[in-house]
This record gives sequence, structure tokens and C-alpha cells, in this order.
Amino acid sequence: EAIPRFFDNTVREIFNGWLKRYTDQDGSSICPTLLTPNDKPYIDFRDLFLTPEEAVSEGGSGAQPYGDLAHLLMKLVEQQVLATDPVTSMSKINDILIKPMTKSQSGTEGTVLLSEDLITFSSRSLAAVGLNSTAFRLFDARLSNLDTIGGQLELLKPNLTDGSLLDNQVVIGSNSSPLQGSMRVLFEVLGDPVLNMRDEFDVSFEMTDASIFFVLLAEMETSHFFSFKLRDILNHNCWLATVPIPVLDDKGMRVRGSSPSLALDYLIMALDQLRFNLTCSSCTSVGLQSFPDIASSLEDTGIFGEVESRLSDVAVEMLKSDFVQTYVDRMLFNAANQCPQSPLYNETFTPQKYEIPNLGLSLEAFDSIVYLTFVLSEITVVMAAKTYSVYAAEEDEGPVDAGSLEGTFLDLTQLGATVGGWVDEVFEEADAYLGGLVDDPTGPNSKTTGTDLGINVQLRSLVLNEDRILVVPLKDLGIGNKENGIEFTEARVTGLDSFSEFRLLNEVGSQTVNSVLHLTGILVEVDVLVQNVLSSQQKVEQATISFEIEDVVVSPTLLLAIDKYLLGSLQIGSILNLDQILSCVLSSARAVRFTDLLVSIGSIKEVSVEGVISEETTQKISEATAAILDRYESVLIESIPTIFDVTIRRLINNYLKYYLNEVASVACTAVSKTTRSFGIMDFRDLLLNPLKSKVLGGTGLSQYGDVIRTAYDFFNREVLKVNPVDGKSGINTYIGPLTEAQSDVPGTFAYPGDLFNQETRVSVGGLKANIELKASNFRIENLNTIGTPISLLQPMTGDPVTLENVASFGVSSEPLRFSVRLLIALLGDEDMQLRNEVDISLDLNTATVLFAIYLQVSEESFL
Repeated sequence: EAIPRFFDNTVREIFNGWLKRYTDQDGSSICPTLLTPNDKPYIDFRDLFLTPEEAVSEGGSGAQPYGDLAHLLMKLVEQQVLATDPVTSMSKINDILIKPMTKSQSGTEGTVLLSEDLITFSSRSLAAVGLNSTAFRLFDARLSNLDTIGGQLELLKPNLTDGSLLDNQVVIGSNSSPLQGSMRVLFEVLGDPVLNMRDEFDVSFEMTDASIFFVLLAEMETSHFFSFKLRDILNHNCWLATVPIPVLDDKGMRVRGSSPSLALDYLIMALDQLRFNLTCSSCTSVGLQSFPDIASSLEDTGIFGEVESRLSDVAVEMLKSDFVQTYVDRMLFNAANQCPQSPLYNETFTPQKYEIPNLGLSLEAFDSIVYLTFVLSEITVVMAAKTYSVYAAEEDEGPVDAGSLEGTFLDLTQLGATVGGWVDEVFEEADAYLGGLVDDPTGPNSKTTGTDLGINVQLRSLVLNEDRILVVPLKDLGIGNKENGIEFTEARVTGLDSFSEFRLLNEVGSQTVNSVLHLTGILVEVDVLVQNVLSSQQKVEQATISFEIEDVVVSPTLLLAIDKYLLGSLQIGSILNLDQILSCVLSSARAVRFTDLLVSIGSIKEVSVEGVISEETTQKISEATAAILDRYESVLIESIPTIFDVTIRRLINNYLKYYLNEVASVACTAVSKTTRSFGIMDFRDLLLNPLKSKVLGGTGLSQYGDVIRTAYDFFNREVLKVNPVDGKSGINTYIGPLTEAQSDVPGTFAYPGDLFNQETRVSVGGLKANIELKASNFRIENLNTIGTPISLLQPMTGDPVTLENVASFGVSSEPLRFSVRLLIALLGDEDMQLRNEVDISLDLNTATVLFAIYLQVSEESFL
């Protein structure tokens, strides 16, 4: 019973008296301020965290310039928190800090969960193709088994060589409890029922025995450390403000010549094993569920081992890169403005938004990124192909007419009866020429057959360059910006002149046409500029991505229901511009859609990348591509018809419907009245480009559009062009078939009937007789011998209504020949019987005809 009184009276009085002595004295004598060392502007962590003896052995002064509290606390942390648990052989930090902290955050020990959205993207701008909305989300990011830190843990250990460096070593993840990370992905497309898609899946990884060693550079200013106020001890901005503020330029980049004050000085990471997985939570794309099978089938190829190795290397490189360092520098700058005890503190401070810095990667890291992009893209394509492999192509609609629609429609099978017989003839001749063999003495078959399909010849003449390549400049297409990023600059397509079959207009219904196009092979190459992504001195480097496919067959079937009344109501003036022809024709259509879009390929020959990356990575990409194609080429090829006939056709049809309803009628406008005078048409402005028109005295206003001008230019450049070998014009290739259709002989026009036939009875004096005069069998032969000089419908200087024409006939060993059969008969009495029937012909060698056409056309009536 005496014990409580003893402590409450005697012991309490002793303690109170002792405390009173401290409170009655001057505070400065009880709590003296340590003098800030003047010889070291930055904290030497060896003297801060180590005992004097340890500091001296590690290169510090050992004079305890920062007191002894820090190293006592550090020893306590090492012994009670960082030390190894003898029972589990794991660090005690797992039980003391990691488990309780993670459980309070996520409800599960060892797990950190970020349930909010990390990235959210949505769009409603694709309604034109039937997609009312698209959404992409990254959310529910989590790290599990964070409480598996091994016993080799070292944190904030002073470095032997530099007092501003701190060594750190962590081993995390075991075979039984690997470090796991996952993120949920949602991709959703809503709109057209056929195109609706909703895929929600988890992308995850597992790491075992991940050993990480890194050295942290932290130049903490001694004066700021000594003056640090305890009220801000939990304010991370104030701790960051003890580090010197980097000087940033107007782009948020540290100025050249200055060194970082907080940085990752060294980093190395080693993994025993790294595995990836993709697990569907709710997927309409069944191909996503096949990822484990794909990964398993490619296990023996070494692809995933290479992916894991390169991904680890890229992660290390990124953490050490100028990209991350720039964000650290900006964070330090912002912290100084957000710490109340900083001289730069600004209560209303808002961090400035800067451009994303360049990556500054090494060539090796960029190599790995290219490799990862290619391989993961190819695996993604395989999963997409597997998704389509379970879908059946939409049923062939077959020949379709517009019987269910209101109106009278153009019958595509009887255009001649509707528009004029010449239309059928033009289409037949065009189809026969483009899809048939023609002479091609300079083409790729010049040493064999000397012929090729007409479409191939025309493509080489009009579209392709001298190397038979279509070059397409690419503008504003890339990732990042012009200063930092990847820019696609040019695409080249080889093989567009390799048609082995070209049937463009096959009427299969009153309003339905089908085409069959077969290319033997296509090679596509895309040039890419890599700008300021690499840390090498060469800031801009170029790469070329290419892929090649063989035996491409495209067979679309198009329903085109054009209202004859609406088409006939179009004014010529509204279709005089090339960019308005399609919209104007479709404005008269009641329905336009593809009833079939059949596409197939025979084989995938090559997918590769060259330039900027090393030969080793190029070889690795080729090996990975070969392995993937070896296992999945048939899956990819079999999916192509379904992709085009289900998805691509639906997208195109949705856009055609949108264009028909929303764009066509609005885009089809007549030539503006402000650009014409409604006087007499000026043929110089009609047929020539603005510059040439002005030279000849025209207005150069292009008031009649560019359709006729373009056709006229094509006519002069391609139809009238003269072969330098024989002097003949290209127009002969068109005259030959046309005349053959009329007379069965190329180049001959024949009129087998009578030109005239007159009989009369003459009675003069004693002469009484019947006289007969007849001309028949008129022929013009060798009309296909037109040559130089030749020019047709040429506008003249200073004259808006006169067109000059020059043509030479008989430009060869075969002269232009006119022939006719004449009959002269005089039949009287028996002494007067005269009947002569003779063939008369006239040959003209190199006959040149020059004539001018004077023609006045009312502008208003024409337009």
C-alpha cells in the first residue's frame, strides 16, 4: 500500500523539480544550436548516418558535424526494421511497415491498389462509320506481394567514394510468392450492332527474385538542413526544397552545363524470371482468350525470353534517362515554390505545364523498343485473327436491284438503251483494253511476250514512277511532335502494276456491278524519321518498315441505285470540278453499298525493319516474325476474307450511308456565278491551266472547273503522244479497234452500200437510151497511220472561240487510201450498149491537214 504514495508524492516531486530547472533556464543554453559547417555546402551522408569510426573508414570526417541523432536512428532502423528475420529469412520491414501500410491502403497485406482511372479516352467523332462512341480505360492498377522483400535489404547506405551518394539494394519476389503487377484494360465500341465490341481484360506480370541495386545522388544543402522547421517534417516538398533548385529554361529543361542535384546515379536490375499474361474478365473478342495458348506455342522459340530481357533493359534505361531526370528537375523546381519555409514559397503557385521531354535513349534501348513493338504487334494481330476465325463471313447478298426503293433507277445492264449505244461501246472497249493484253515493248515482259494487261501499262504511264513504284508523301502522321518523336514521312508501294486479272465492270444485276482484281504481289515500305529520341549526337535517324504479300485477290460487289430523274437534273456546271464529281453523282443515288467485299491473300512473304537499329536486332525481328508466321500464317490468311467482308465492308457501307445522307447533296454545288460572265465561252480557260490560259490572253480564273481541262491534258499527253521510233500517234491504238468494230479491218472505214445511184432516160434527137450512174463500196483505209505533226482542239492566242487542228495521215509505209467503185452505163438500141464499172483509189503519203474550228458557245447555256 505504500508504493503508490511513494511514487505519487516523492518520485513525482523529484521529477517535477528536475523539469523546473530546465524550464526556468534560458532556452538557448539548454537547446544550443549546432554551428553550420562552412567547409561543406552539402550534407555528407557518411557523417550524418554513420558513427565517427565508420564515417572515417568510409571517407567522412568522423567529427559528427550533424550530431549523433541521425546515426542512432539509422542504427535503430537497420536493427529493427531492415534486418533479416531469422525465422522467415525475409526482411523485418515486411511485417513492420509493408504489411500494415498496404493493408490499410487496399485491405490486403502486401498489395497496393489504385482503383481510379489512370488513363481514360473516349470519342464520339466516328459516327460517320457507324461507331457512336469508343472508349479506352486503364484502371485498377495493383502491385501484389510487396511484402516479399528479401533479407539483403540496404537503404540509404552512404557511399564510400562520395558523401552525396546513397547506395540501395532490394531483392523482392520469391518463387512461392512472386512480385505481381496487373492493370485492367477496357476497350469498348458502341454503335452498329455488327461492330459493337466490349473487351475488359487484365494485363499482368510476375517477377521472381528481382534484385535491384541503385545509387541515389542527393545534394542536400547543409544550411537548409540545419534550419529545417519541425512543423514541416511531414511535408515532402520541404524535404525536396533542401536540394538545390535546378535552373530551367523556358521549355522546362535544365540549362546546359549545369549538373543535377537529385538523380539516379547508377541502376542495375537482375531478374530470375519475368512472365506476362493476359486474362479476360469479359471479352467479346475471343482472340484475347488465346494469349496463353499463343505464349505456350511460342515458348520454345525464345521470343518471350527475348521480350522479357529487352523489357527489363528498357525499364532500366528509362529510369536512368534524361526523360525521367527532366521530370525530377521540374519536381524540385515546383517543390521550392510549395514549401512554406522556402524563400520561393508562393501560396497561389500552380505548376507550369511543359512539353514532354525527349526520351534521350541509347541506341540499344531504342533497338529493344523497336523489337518489342514489332513482336507484340504481331502477337496482337494473331489474337485479332483468332477472333475473326470464329466468325463466318456475312452471307453473300447476290445480285441486288433497287426494287424496294421509290424511284426509277438507272439499269446498269442496259446503259446503252438508257443513255445511248455509245456508252456500252465505251465501257466494253475500256474493260477489254484494261483487262486485256496490249503491246508493251518497254515493260517488264519486253524480253518475253512483249505484252501486258492494259491496266498495268496505264498505271506505269500515269501513276507509277520510272521504277514502277507509287510514292505517297505522308504529312502530319506520327507520334509526338516535330522536335521530339517518330514521324512517318513517305510510303512506297511496289507491285501495283502486277495485275494478272482485271475485270472492272461485270454487271450482275440491274443496279449491281462486280469487279475481280488479282495482283501477283505487293510490297509496302514506310520511311520513319526518329527525331531526338536517341541520346546519340545524330539527332535524326531514318528507318524503313516493310511488308510483302502475294496473290492478292479483291472482288467487291457494289449496289448503285441511281435515280434517273435526279441524275438527269444535274447541271453540267456542278460536275466540272473533279472533287465534286463523286458527291454530285451520289447525290442522285437512293442507295449505295457493297453487298460483298471479298479479299484474300496467298501468302505473307516478309515483314521487316531496316535502318537505325542494329543488325542483331534486325535479325532477331526476322527470326521472331518467321517463328510467328510458321505457326500462325494460315490463321492470318484465313482471317483476311472475314475481316474485309464483315468489318471493313460494314465500316465502308456506314460511311457511304452517312455520305449519301449528310454530305453528297451539300457538296454538290454549281460553279459560282461570281467567277463567270455568262457571255461566250473562252476555250482557253476551258482547256488550259490558269497560267497557260493567261499567256494566250484568257482570264486564268478556272471558271469552268478542272474536269474538262484534266481530260484534255490527258488526251494530249497520252492519246496523242507520238512514238519517236515510227512517228505515229498513240491515237492509232484507239482508232484501230473502233474501225475494226465497224468494218472488221483495223484502220478501215467501209461503206459497202451505194453512195448514190441514179438512172434516167435520155431522148435527144436520134439518141434514145437509159443512163445509170452509181458510186458504191466507199472505203478509207489506213486511218490508223496518224502521226506527227498532230494537235487537236488547240486554243489560239488572242482568240477565245477558235480551235486549231493539225493532223498528218499516212505516216508510215502504208498511205492513207480512199477508194470507191463507179458504175457508168449507157443502154440504148442494139448498137449502143455501154457499161463500165471501175474501182478508183487515191493514195496519200504523209498528208497533213490543217483546219480551224470557229465555235461560239453560250456560257450560261453550257453551265
